[in-house]
Amino acid sequence: MVEGMKRPSTTNNPRRPESKTPINLSRPLSAFCSVRSMQVSKILLGGQQPTFLELSPETWNTDSCLKCAKKRAGVLKVTNDLAERGLALIQRFLGNRTKDERQTQFLLKLARLHTKAVPKKTKAELKKKVLK
Repeated sequence: MVEGMKRPSTTNNPRRPESKTPINLSRPLSAFCSVRSMQVSKILLGGQQPTFLELSPETWNTDSCLKCAKKRAGVLKVTNDLAERGLALIQRFLGNRTKDERQTQFLLKLARLHTKAVPKKTKAELKKKVLK
């Protein structure tokens, strides 16, 4: 894995993988690491080099460098922005309009059916229709 972290990154945008081929899980772990993996380790360590990677994994629990990284990683909040935005939109839309969960579910189902029934339009197309 350490050797893989020294290998240069092959992707331009790691958030959007371009490869259409399935991941081969029989490949060694180092094949999934690159310089970017090392950058994440450095960020978790506050800019320090992750020296624990050079040590045997049996001694990692006693390494202060790894303990620092674990502490920093433990405080990070994991969020799903898309889900949070969707939930906020629903709450903002419904507000105080519904009294119970059944009404809420009915409105959500109605909105879903309406979304399927109406053809998708881009923002530009909708503006053209409104301005005509």
